[in-house]
Amino acid sequence: MLKKLVSGLLTVSLTLAFIGVADAASVSQLQKQSSAFKNKISSVQSQINSTKQQKASTQSEIQELDRQLASVQAEITQLNTKIQETTANLNKSQQELKEAIATREAHYNTLKKRIRVMYEYGNSGYLEALLSSDNFSDFITRLEYTNKLVEYDNKVLKDYTHSEEVIATNVKTIAKDKKQIEDMKAEQAKKQQILDNNIARKNQIVKQLDSNQSTYEAQIADLQQQDANVQALIQKAEAEAKAREAAAAKAKADAAAKAKAAAQAAKAKSSSSSRTKSSTRSKSSRYNTGSSNTSGGSSSATVYSSNGKHYQYPIPAYNGYKPNSGYGYRSSPIAGGTEFHTGVDLKATLNTDVIAAESGTVIYAGWRGGYGKCVIIDHGGGYSTLYAHNNVLKVSVGQTVQRGQVIAGAGTTGYSTGVHSHFEVRINGQHTNPTGYIY
Repeated sequence: MLKKLVSGLLTVSLTLAFIGVADAASVSQLQKQSSAFKNKISSVQSQINSTKQQKASTQSEIQELDRQLASVQAEITQLNTKIQETTANLNKSQQELKEAIATREAHYNTLKKRIRVMYEYGNSGYLEALLSSDNFSDFITRLEYTNKLVEYDNKVLKDYTHSEEVIATNVKTIAKDKKQIEDMKAEQAKKQQILDNNIARKNQIVKQLDSNQSTYEAQIADLQQQDANVQALIQKAEAEAKAREAAAAKAKADAAAKAKAAAQAAKAKSSSSSRTKSSTRSKSSRYNTGSSNTSGGSSSATVYSSNGKHYQYPIPAYNGYKPNSGYGYRSSPIAGGTEFHTGVDLKATLNTDVIAAESGTVIYAGWRGGYGKCVIIDHGGGYSTLYAHNNVLKVSVGQTVQRGQVIAGAGTTGYSTGVHSHFEVRINGQHTNPTGYIY
């Protein structure tokens, strides 16, 4: 009996060593995944920083464009004022030209009359008028009259000539003003084109800025989600490792206590009376029963539910078939390398019915880190089952479900490479190989 207990203790020690290695490997793999995510986070953060710099530069450019727009608008306002003033001068010049033309026509008509008279009487008319004077006084009078006529004729001619000069000046002024107006309008059109181009450019920059901002926000959201996912996985792995270490330490302590008790019982058997031997046999029987439960043999594997029945596959089509991916160490389909797979994967199509492996109470229904949309059912006696990566959940926390009841639709949420159902059997919260509980 002592030899069996020592053998059992050795088995426990080896198991503890294996669990330690498994935990180390699982945590190491998660750390590699965490490192990969951190590298990706660093890369995305660099892109975010670059986007922020571009945003700051663009904002400065927009400010400069605003200044330019204000300056151009002020120039256009001044130009419009000049055009109005020049247009007023042009209107004035055109009015003066109209008046000058009218004056010229009047002078021209007067001049024509005088020319006609001079033509009819000739130059001798003035001389005859003087010579036909009755006396010297009449001669002087006629001479003064003749001089006035000459002065009048000269004045008419001078006024006519001045009118021509005024008209010519006004024509030149009008032509100059029209040219100035045309030049200013062309400049105004040029300034307006610059304004329109700047406005269009500003709108394009604002549009690009909005797009960059949307990309920035999407990157932030994705970064936060990835960080939350990897942190959830690390926390879960650490929690499971601590729980396994605690369970292993308890098992080691229990095995040591039983070995010590067995040694004491063997010593008592060799030195006691027949009554003591009988008592020792009774104790030995009890120790053997405890050893059977501790060793994790077939007796513990058959205590799987309250009604003593095997669990059934959550994907009914798998009954009698090998799972797509089994329990234990495997190559990670996501990050590569080796990882510990805590359940079995059952291949399915999208929204294939996922059923309860046994009757019980739903204690979790929702998103659970790398498990995605997950359901956990408590079957009593410390036993529970987990169903992960679902596309849709059809039960809620606190709900009582029956064996074979549809609880979800298969999917590929969480850390998954394809549509399937991840199934776990847990004892007191610790995962165990489900294949010993499924037929």
